[in-house]
Amino acid sequence: MNETYAQLLSQVAGDPHAMSKALAHFLFREVVEDIHSEGKITDAEMMQLNKTVLNRAAYLTEHVLVSPDMRNAFKIEAVECIGWDDPEMTEDLIRKDELYSEIAGELMAERLKKK
Repeated sequence: MNETYAQLLSQVAGDPHAMSKALAHFLFREVVEDIHSEGKITDAEMMQLNKTVLNRAAYLTEHVLVSPDMRNAFKIEAVECIGWDDPEMTEDLIRKDELYSEIAGELMAERLKKK
């Protein structure tokens, strides 16, 4: 595996909340970082927002996504979004998908070598 990817993954390998943290970063922090760096959100506000988003991401990964019934029940949150545009696969997301697919392929190849 690419040494950089291996090093990055090893940093979070033992963290039981790594997926929640990854979601919080991906869905929130990356999106608002420019606003934060421009001083429109204070460091204290950003820390509180990060914690709130992380708590919600953990709730999703540890409670909602583990149960088909909970996933269906959670869809009531979408009522607040009626009328929103449908999601789009943007250039940024295409690049991320390519990166994650590459890493996933390398992880799979390593797992198959061990068999």
